[in-house]
Amino acid sequence: MNKYLIIHLVFFLLTGCSASEITSVQGTESQSRFCDQDLINAWKQKSYRLSEFKRFVVKSESDQKFFHKILDLHRKGDTIWYYCSPSETWEKLMGRSGYALFRNGKLIIKIDTVIN
Repeated sequence: MNKYLIIHLVFFLLTGCSASEITSVQGTESQSRFCDQDLINAWKQKSYRLSEFKRFVVKSESDQKFFHKILDLHRKGDTIWYYCSPSETWEKLMGRSGYALFRNGKLIIKIDTVIN
C-alpha cells in the first residue's frame, strides 16, 4: 500500500477531516505546479520558523509522520506558511488549507491538511 495513502487514512481517522493531498514540486516543473505556487502565494496567512512549526503545529508523533516531508526538506532560510483558500471556495466545496514550504520565494512542497 502506498505510504501516502496510509498517511491520508491515518490523518482522516485521527482528525475526521477530509483526506489530504501531498504535492511535491521539486524536480520538473509543470503548468499545474506554477498554478499551485500562485494560489498558495495568494492564500498565505501565517508564516512559521521551523522551531515555531514544531512547537505549534507538529505536536505529536503522528503529526511528525504526517509532516515529515516538510521537516525533511526544510533548510536554513526556508519559510513554512499556513495557507487557506478564500471563503467562496469553501462555500462551493472547493476549499483547501494546509502548510507549504518556500525556499527563496519558490514553493518546495505543500501539504493540504483539509479539503472539501
